Amino acid sequence: LSVLEALRSSEQLDSIQFSSPTEIGLADRAIVKESLVLPLAKTEVETWDGLRAKTRNMIRKAEKLELCSERGSQNLRAFYELYAGHLLRKGIPVHSYSLFEMINQEIGQQAELIVARKSGEIIAGIYVFFGSSRAVYPFQATRADCQHLAATQFLIWEASKRAIARGVSWLDMGESRAGSPVYQSKVNFGGVPEAIYYYNLSNSGSPAPSAMRGVTFGEIGDRLVGLVHRGMMNHAPLSVRGRYGGWHRRKGRLLF
Repeated sequence: LSVLEALRSSEQLDSIQFSSPTEIGLADRAIVKESLVLPLAKTEVETWDGLRAKTRNMIRKAEKLELCSERGSQNLRAFYELYAGHLLRKGIPVHSYSLFEMINQEIGQQAELIVARKSGEIIAGIYVFFGSSRAVYPFQATRADCQHLAATQFLIWEASKRAIARGVSWLDMGESRAGSPVYQSKVNFGGVPEAIYYYNLSNSGSPAPSAMRGVTFGEIGDRLVGLVHRGMMNHAPLSVRGRYGGWHRRKGRLLF
């Protein structure tokens, strides 16, 4: 907390939102969300046997369709273009390519980019970060016209195999809205729900959101800005979304 408070102060931020897998006893009540984690056995065979039959069939389908995996940062730019296009189509601002370059340079051996190729073309990718006991893939995308090739299941299995080789026992599949198709697909793969606690570290003089009453002019302004943002990200041409998304990232709440 002291590190986060120092960062908030040095960057002159109004607040920092952070998450924790356990409750940490801050005065502000935590917002509880759900992530899904995949337990990994000590060997590929044991983990494979523990997957659902439907999941194994989807992975076999990808292999029969001749999807092949390739590891390495030489595909970073191609993956970024795929990932950025995927987010912009969903109306979500995207980080700059420089963030991915920084990750590649700073994290080094603790991260692996895995892409799936079909007939030589990159159709999907997953960027995996490895800890001592847990791996996570915060960046993943599949080409829109290749969703039927089971590339997602194929790459999650490839990520699982790399995690097992490193002695990692859990693959964090990320947060998803409970009941959504993405959430259900992770459950179908074998993901187990896990609580994640979000906290907001703000200026001590600022009221917590739960303590605020009524609607202020500032809140009305925020809502109008939100309407403009959603309109830009959901309905503007893709080229415009890309430029706007980069601007929003630089001027918004994110540090990078």
